[in-house]
Amino acid sequence: MDPRSRLTCVELSNSPSVRVYANSYLRLQSVTTGTDDRLSLYSFDGGVLRLFGRGEEVPSVIHTIQLSNGGVLRLGGAGNWNIDRIATWDSTVSVSNNTTGKVNDYFSVSSSAEIDTADFTIENLLLNFGSKLRARCIV
Repeated sequence: MDPRSRLTCVELSNSPSVRVYANSYLRLQSVTTGTDDRLSLYSFDGGVLRLFGRGEEVPSVIHTIQLSNGGVLRLGGAGNWNIDRIATWDSTVSVSNNTTGKVNDYFSVSSSAEIDTADFTIENLLLNFGSKLRARCIV
């Protein structure tokens, strides 16, 4: 059985959280939540979250993204993201070069992040225990 899933143009309501476990893969594209709901995403034990934006000026709002034990987050597409908090433990984050947005709080323990766009900002950053962050900047 293939552990890969792709959700496109889906509205998550009543329980707007998604969990990906144990080397599974989930691609979310143009996913929205109910009016008052804010999406929370979790990736554990090698689960991969791949998020593609809608390419709209209005940002996709995510409450929390939590990664642990080899969890992977990839933000891509022409997305515009507004993320309240990313917390990582022994995990990886990557942001592609055509992605815009911001993270209010980024907390990292023994993790790495690569941000390949100058249009993605992190307001509050805390790197612990050998965490690494590489970000593109405009010179």
